[in-house]
Amino acid sequence: MRREMMFDPRVKKLAQVLVHYSLEIQPGWKFIIQTNPLAEDLALAVYEEALKKGAYPQILCGFDQAEEIFYKCASKEQLEYISPIHKLVIETYDARLSIGAEQNTRSLSAVDPERQSIRQKAWRPIFQTFMERAAKRELRWSLTEYPTYASAQEADMSLSDYQDFVFAAGKLNDPDPVAGWQQEGARMRQLTTWLEGHDQVVLKGKDIDLSMSVKDRTFIPADGHENFPDGEIFTGPVEDSVNGWVRFQYPAIYGGREVTDVELWFENGKGVKEKAAKGEELLTSLL
Repeated sequence: MRREMMFDPRVKKLAQVLVHYSLEIQPGWKFIIQTNPLAEDLALAVYEEALKKGAYPQILCGFDQAEEIFYKCASKEQLEYISPIHKLVIETYDARLSIGAEQNTRSLSAVDPERQSIRQKAWRPIFQTFMERAAKRELRWSLTEYPTYASAQEADMSLSDYQDFVFAAGKLNDPDPVAGWQQEGARMRQLTTWLEGHDQVVLKGKDIDLSMSVKDRTFIPADGHENFPDGEIFTGPVEDSVNGWVRFQYPAIYGGREVTDVELWFENGKGVKEKAAKGEELLTSLL
């Protein structure tokens, strides 16, 4: 399982984009790299780039199976416990990179969703601190994926085809991926300018009938900084303005558990009903 993409030059390019473009690492920054052993090549390449930049990088490497063991064995007190290491990173570090590298996308499928919900609630204050520091640009963060056999299987692709797919999405076949993302950002900002000033959004189709207000909302182009790769333009609706129904036929996986054919109903900005063909208990526990 080790070094699944040994000597792939696109891994080096990805590391350079993450350090110099996505996170814009600066000399003297405290920088945490969170991942697991499957992403060793990328983690080490990022580590090297950050050192050359004059930062103070640290690799925090976990194991997928440890999370499975945790949810099976932890007491309620342990589920609610937040490691001071994680608090230190969120409260004091300058940058955080999370590298997803799946070994088993269903490793948590047998975990009681109530136990996951307890853990999620315990993390809320830390997540709030994360969001506040990120909004002030005190904490730069980015999330990326390192292709593995498990994620390739999830996409119903071979590993090599999935690698090509992921790396092409990151413009890593380009001679200068950073320039490519800068051009993409300029294009997205043009679209953002067009969206600004609109008040009402109405979405109608086979699986959606939603209306909402976006009056005075800010539209943000996601051009490969916080998530890499990226490409969306996002905003938030006026809180009490969302009305209608939406259905998501594409399955979602949360904590190793699959939720399929999700339907949500909204009245004046509040979710009033939810339904899923599979995983409805998990869906309800998370809303």
